Amino acid sequence: MSALAEIQRRIQSTADLIQQHESAARQPGAPPSVFASIRALEKLRRRLEREFEEIASQAVVDGLGFGSPRATRPDGETPR
Repeated sequence: MSALAEIQRRIQSTADLIQQHESAARQPGAPPSVFASIRALEKLRRRLEREFEEIASQAVVDGLGFGSPRATRPDGETPR
């Protein structure tokens, strides 16, 4: 699986977890830990989104031939 696809999968998984925690937070007597978990998951999602953008930007640079010919792509392969 490519690095971009893996990050997309992780972003979606994190978004699903946020949604589950938000549903739990709407229940009467929801513990404070649910709200802390939501904040932590949102922080993770933002980090993953930044990582996705960085890898996607590098892929564009590599695809246009501006990258180092010996550079290794995020999937571990060396461009030809």
